[in-house]
Amino acid sequence: MSESPTVQANTDLPSRERRAIRARRLVICDYISLDGPRFPRRLSAYHEAAHAVVAWRLGCTVKRVTIVAESAQGGVCVHVTPDTYRVPGSRRIRGRPVRQETTPDERVAMARRQRDAGTATAALAGVALEDIARAAPTLDLLPANEMLDGTTLEGQQLRSSTDIHTAADAARRQHRTDAGREQFFRRARARAIRIVVENWPSVTAVAVALLEHGTLDGGEFDRLMRAASHRRTTRPG
Repeated sequence: MSESPTVQANTDLPSRERRAIRARRLVICDYISLDGPRFPRRLSAYHEAAHAVVAWRLGCTVKRVTIVAESAQGGVCVHVTPDTYRVPGSRRIRGRPVRQETTPDERVAMARRQRDAGTATAALAGVALEDIARAAPTLDLLPANEMLDGTTLEGQQLRSSTDIHTAADAARRQHRTDAGREQFFRRARARAIRIVVENWPSVTAVAVALLEHGTLDGGEFDRLMRAASHRRTTRPG
């Protein structure tokens, strides 16, 4: 079965649609930070590493990752969202064995949906990291006083309130109903968990480097990611 053709969403569209996509981009750089003045440094390193790795895997360019306490926020991951999104050039008509070419407006809507899904997923990477840490207490990342029957208390909301608001804003742009927004949020969270688990060696490598150096620029981060990816794909022997 052949795959449907794809196009570059903001290069193959008329100028009006290209301007619309650019105008709707939230920001050039997303500042995803921890919101509490008191948090374990090791947790901060893994939290920001998760943001950076998930953003990188989603096609973003990571500019800087730091856990140096420049303010009460404590840690920051700065990344640039992609300029283009690949969207289907045609779609299947329900109940019929034929395909129909997608319209420019449909392609713009698909590109915006990808952007918002990626924004929410990258924003919830820190939350996903803490979900994993609660499920695997041996990682010893969360403060002991926040663990109670496998759940956290106020700590996660305190550390991730900005991230949660960012994901919620993306959900509101895509859905008008509470049920739709909740489903969008759950899917983004589950996607973030999956990416973090699949790239755990990379998350660990970035976190260890942050604990050692405090800050990684984009070049240093890219080198770590490429080295970790090479180790995953290279088999001994």
